[in-house]
Amino acid sequence: MVFFKIQSQLKLLRNNRSKQSSTNQKTSKYQTHSNGLKKNLSKNLIDLLTILLIIRILLQKKILNQIVLITTLNINQLVNQQFFLHKLILSSFQLTNFFFLLLTQSNQNFTSFKAFESKLKGD
Repeated sequence: MVFFKIQSQLKLLRNNRSKQSSTNQKTSKYQTHSNGLKKNLSKNLIDLLTILLIIRILLQKKILNQIVLITTLNINQLVNQQFFLHKLILSSFQLTNFFFLLLTQSNQNFTSFKAFESKLKGD
């Protein structure tokens, strides 16, 4: 798509250049040396501007690609961090559940021991 834009810009510049040369030939058959230099300078200037336009478009495309790449990497990093946090929260819930079961078991063992101890004292 970028190259189509570049091609269209080049076609426009070439058409403008050919129109200028045809009008110059119609107005005067003989050009002086200074007019020839001016014409060459204008052609060189148009070529230089064309090259600068191409470089600018390519740099913009490269910069946009880099921005997209950096954004994608940042999004992936955030997704990985979110996944890690989710696993950490899940692990903390599992650990809390384990300690709760351990506490419940120890409480049952304690009440069983107290009941056994009272039976021994009662006998």
